[in-house]
Amino acid sequence: MRKLILISILIILLITSPCLAGGIQDKHRAVIAAMSAGGVPPDCSETFTTGDTDDVDGNSSFDAESDSASLLQITSGKLRANVGTNGQNSYVSETSCLADSDTEYTIKGTIEFEDIVDIDDFNSTNIIVNIKPDSVIGDSAYVYLAASGGDIYSYYVVLITAGSETGNTVVMSGLAADTAYDFVLYYKKDASVGEAYFKIGAWDASTTGGNDDNSSIAGGGTFRIGAVVHYWGDGTTDTFIKYDDFEYYKSDQR
Repeated sequence: MRKLILISILIILLITSPCLAGGIQDKHRAVIAAMSAGGVPPDCSETFTTGDTDDVDGNSSFDAESDSASLLQITSGKLRANVGTNGQNSYVSETSCLADSDTEYTIKGTIEFEDIVDIDDFNSTNIIVNIKPDSVIGDSAYVYLAASGGDIYSYYVVLITAGSETGNTVVMSGLAADTAYDFVLYYKKDASVGEAYFKIGAWDASTTGGNDDNSSIAGGGTFRIGAVVHYWGDGTTDTFIKYDDFEYYKSDQR
């Protein structure tokens, strides 16, 4: 009996050891841990595991890229966006995982700033994320990063309704360069509890409160990230933003 037990344990170890080793190396450690604990797996996910390249959409599952000034790259396994050139938009788009008919979803990832001081010569904003309908001009929601005195300083989210609803401004006191922070973007389309929500790291969430009517908006089947609309530039330091580990959920996973 003892030999039988020992043989059974050995077989179990032989079977599970490769899976454990692969799980440790997998960039989606958090996703795997959540699934093993009974959590909800993402509907889609994205990492940048290819070699360094300027061709982001051709080496990822993003569906399109808009980068006429060559400001987007995959560098060291992350999406790297040059946001120091005033007015030059550059972003990748995801359309196949989301649809205008989806009324609720959560997008997670990491964000990292190479420089946060003297990136601008005045107070200005940078839209880093926007959600828009697939076939209609205009946004459904977007996220602003704001500079104050030339330094990256705060963020807030905007939900498009019949007009627009702006979330509270969150000051990122103690923001550190070259540090990856988790971010969460939540969007819900509803006649009474429509909401946009965005949060970085341990700072507060900027939210429109979950009591808005955005049912007249066409939808949110396109997700863009990078430097969607930005006016930073002409500062002492040009900065780069790095993004990684995207996860898309068609549910509330805040």
